[in-house]
Parts: sequence; structure tokens; C-alpha cells
Amino acid sequence: KVFYNKWSPPSKTLQPIFIEASKVYNSKHSVKFLAVDCQKSQQLCLDYEVEMFPTLKLLTSSTDTKGIFYSKVYDLVSPKSLYEFVESNIIKTISNFLSKKDVSQIDLSKLDLKYIKELLAERDVECVGCFEKIEFEMKLKESAKLPVIEKSE
Repeated sequence: KVFYNKWSPPSKTLQPIFIEASKVYNSKHSVKFLAVDCQKSQQLCLDYEVEMFPTLKLLTSSTDTKGIFYSKVYDLVSPKSLYEFVESNIIKTISNFLSKKDVSQIDLSKLDLKYIKELLAERDVECVGCFEKIEFEMKLKESAKLPVIEKSE
């Protein structure tokens, strides 16, 4: 979500970047970009602890209203920088959530191949001879109940 105020110059700068990124993600992923006008939705902005404009937060089912705050919002100069924030945080969030779960109950077709490969690696499973996404999905389903291998640092 991006929380903005129409009079805020940084909000105006972020708007086209946010719109472009939302077009890409809303059509290709299950990530939704939402914009909240804090002049019209003051209580919602208070509930989400918005203190400056614009405020960008990544919210998932595993985060509370504080979400994952993006502190470098003023560095967003292109859709690519916004993609990088979303990608890096989504990878962490999905991996943390799924790695602790029995993935046999999850619709793997909605996950990117990159995430599926990560989940396999966390279970120390190789998909030898796999080329198509569906093959990786089937391998993950086969190994879904295997424990996640803790990495030693």
C-alpha cells in the first residue's frame, strides 16, 4: 500500500512509478498495489500509523498493520526500484511463511518458479531432469512434508 496526500510533492513524484509497477504486478502476480488518499481516509491512515507522505508498506497475511515499511521511499525514481523492494521482501515473506508450512495444501501454480526452487532447496531436494515449472511443482508436492533444513552460518 502507498499512503499519500495529493498536496505532497513526493507523493506526486511516486504516483506514476506506483501506477506503472501496479500494472505489472497486478497482471502477473498475486500482489496487489493499493493507494490510500489520507485526506479521504484519515482513520485508515491513523490505523496504519502513517506519519509522512508518501508512506509505502508491504502488507501480508503474516504482518500486522505496521507491515514492512519502506524507508527509502524518496529513492524511488523508477518502477524498477519499487520492483526490487517488492521482490526482495516478497521472497523473504513467502519463504519464511511457506518454509515452515506443509506446502502440500498450497496452490503452487500461483508461485513463481524461483520461489518453488527455494522451497525445494530448503528441504535439500534437487529436481534432477526438471525443466518445466509443472515438474518442479510436482517434485515439491512429493517432498512437501520433508522438514526444512536449517542453514548453519
